[in-house]
Parts: sequence; structure tokens; C-alpha cells
Amino acid sequence: MNCDTKGVVSQQDNGKTFSVSSTIRIPVERKDNGAALSCEALHPALNTQKRIRHYRLDVYFAPTVRIVPPTGILREGDSLSLTCSITGNPLPRTIQWSKINDTLPERAETSGPTLQISRLSQSHNGTYLCQAQNNYGRAVDHYTLLVY
Repeated sequence: MNCDTKGVVSQQDNGKTFSVSSTIRIPVERKDNGAALSCEALHPALNTQKRIRHYRLDVYFAPTVRIVPPTGILREGDSLSLTCSITGNPLPRTIQWSKINDTLPERAETSGPTLQISRLSQSHNGTYLCQAQNNYGRAVDHYTLLVY
């Protein structure tokens, strides 16, 4: 991680007390979310002890969405279960499932990130979307269902 640091020293009116502040500027990415930082201070008055303050980075970023597809071939009468894997900070609170150019089938049930359709038929064929958004952006993934 590349960072810039800046220090400022100020002296009190009595000439005996000093204050030091240091600022660090770190370019962050989503992968830095949750990273631990610490600031250490040493001074002769501390008798070789350190003063340490810990901080955990909270990096906000737009969501990503990925539909986890089922394995194998789907045939009439099978059940379909799709899971929408979502990242983001803050984590999106709502997940929206839809079907392109159609409404979700009557037998479709959504529960959080999961879409389930029981007793598949060829009428269920089509492209299904999972969408999520937070204050920093919106993400969509799609799955094309083909029932044999």
C-alpha cells in the first residue's frame, strides 16, 4: 500500500508542552475493507512503553452480483434453485429477482438471495435476473434457463 504521511508539531505558550499530529493518506480499494491499521507513539515520559491506537478500515463500495447456477441438465418436473451471491459495503438490503420480458412464474418463490421454482416445465424457459443496489451503485447478473 502506498501512502503519504504529514506531521505537524505545535508548541504551547509555556514553551514546555508540545503536541504532535500526523496524518496518513491511503488510497483504498474494496479489498482493503476490514484491514487493520495502528498508530504508535513513543516518548521518554512513557518509560519505554508504547501508546497504540488500533483502527479497522471501513471502505464503502458498489455491490457485485453473481448467480450461482445449478449443476447438470434440468428436465421437466425438476426443481430449480438459484442463489445470488452478493458483495458490497454496505451490503444491499434488498435483492430483486425478475424474468426478462415476463413476470416470475407462479411457482417461483424468493427468499432473500435464493430463487426456487418447483416442477419445472418448458414454460419456465427464459432469462432470470438478480439485481442489488446500495448507495454506491447497482449490479445485475442473469441466468438463462433451458428446460428439456
